[in-house]
Order: sequence, then C-alpha cells, then structure tokens
Amino acid sequence: MREAYFSSGRTLGDLSVEVPLAKSKLSELLRGAGLYPRWEIVSRLATLLGLPHVPLERLWKQAALEAHKSRDWVDRSTDSTTAVTTHAATPPIDHRALCEHVEQDYLLYAQAF
Repeated sequence: MREAYFSSGRTLGDLSVEVPLAKSKLSELLRGAGLYPRWEIVSRLATLLGLPHVPLERLWKQAALEAHKSRDWVDRSTDSTTAVTTHAATPPIDHRALCEHVEQDYLLYAQAF
C-alpha cells in the first residue's frame, strides 16, 4: 500500500479529504504504526490507490488476528452488510441554514489560528 501511495503522486492532504482520517493517522497507517485500522479505512484507501481488494482483505484479516484482534472484531469489520457511506448525505435544512449563517465568521476565526 505504501508503494502504491508513493507512485500515485498524491499527498496525505489529498487522501485525507476522501478517507475519514487525519493526515497524521493516514501517515501512521502507511508506516504501519499506531492502532490497527478497521477494514473500512483500509478498503477506502485501497480503492483510492487502485489496489485489488481480494488479496488485501485476506492479508488484512490474517494480520488483524496476529495483532490479537478477536475473530468477532475481524468478522464485524469485514461484514458486507455493514452500511458504509461513500459520500456525505445532504444535511437537514436547519443545519444548512446554520452553516450558511456562521460559515464566514467561522472561516475568519479559523484563519486567525
């Protein structure tokens, strides 16, 4: 996965937009450090990098068991009936109105820091 990342020419910032992880966590994942990632994250990253899922899922399961994850945790993580959202749902109208109302002030605040 790390070689595919380097050859893709993408940055951690690019990937963190599409994978629900901070850049620091993506870096840990690609270095093999930190906590063991859930299959959903690995799968989404593999899709973005153009890696085949079949051998990768088998290797992920084997490594998860070697990392002392329970069989139940592995099975739940790779269960195909789990709902995975591939894009953000449209927020409710009330939320959208709140965002429009505070967006500019929040951006100014964020730029200050």
